[in-house]
Amino acid sequence: MKSRTPYQPLSETALDQAAHWFVTLHAGDASEQDQQHWRLWLEASPENARAWACANGVGGHFKGLPVDLARATLGVPAGIGRRRAIKNLAVLIGVAGSGWFALREQPWQRWTADYQTGLAEQGEWRLADGSLLNLNSSSAVRVEFSQAERILHLLDGELLLETGYDPRPLRVITAEGSVRPIGTRFSVTQQAGHSRVAVFSGRVELTPSAAPSSRRQLDSGQVSRLYRASSDTPMPASDDLLAWLHGMLIADDMPLSEFASAFERQRRGRVTCAAAVADLRISGAFPLNDSDRALDSLTANLPVRIRRFTRYWVHIEPR
Repeated sequence: MKSRTPYQPLSETALDQAAHWFVTLHAGDASEQDQQHWRLWLEASPENARAWACANGVGGHFKGLPVDLARATLGVPAGIGRRRAIKNLAVLIGVAGSGWFALREQPWQRWTADYQTGLAEQGEWRLADGSLLNLNSSSAVRVEFSQAERILHLLDGELLLETGYDPRPLRVITAEGSVRPIGTRFSVTQQAGHSRVAVFSGRVELTPSAAPSSRRQLDSGQVSRLYRASSDTPMPASDDLLAWLHGMLIADDMPLSEFASAFERQRRGRVTCAAAVADLRISGAFPLNDSDRALDSLTANLPVRIRRFTRYWVHIEPR
């Protein structure tokens, strides 16, 4: 078996050069000589090739946008030169290369949602089987009830479900697997690479989609993470996980990356976190309706700074 090569961060030089070539080649006035020089640069080193791949992944999101919108997204006011665009795109590429940047897009599955909420919006519905469904902000659920079973597909975000009495089996399906409740009040949160499941009464059974035999039971007062092939050992679950029902986020030794993700659902655009600080821990109570204040408060207790490229993109990075 081949050993896995450790990830090597891209140098600032490679990032800046990749951004320069992306802006140059897509500005509409690139010459044949520009093309030749770009090819020479691209073939000069594997790092250049990696930086160019990241540039295409990030910059490609802007190629079809109107000029004014593209400028706003990159933080380049009208009349400011190409150098500013290159600088801002280089930062975007660097975050992408570290694995911590992805433009937030509405997945096509949300089009099929029966219930969904927008930014900074919550919702509550009584389902046909008597279950009570609550959705946190930026969440979506598709419901499939048949004579044989009841299925809720969590397409995005977070749900809280208090199950109603019904003889048909019930499942909540996420990107990583399924959650089968038994007389339960529980929450499911779709996060990057895993689903967080917390049980507040009753119990549930977790089933990873890629390892159906690796089931795990969660009892009342327990929380776990469900992955495609496994699940974590249960930990104690606090009612603080439901503070969003009251417009608050209660963080108790929460990874900074999760904190950023929670507030990203409260505002337009992106809240990203540099890999170097993603695992820092934060504790405290934060109002969800004032994301700027919550983000700015991080600098008082953590070695980070808040960088605002535009009103649509806030980045947390080392101080």
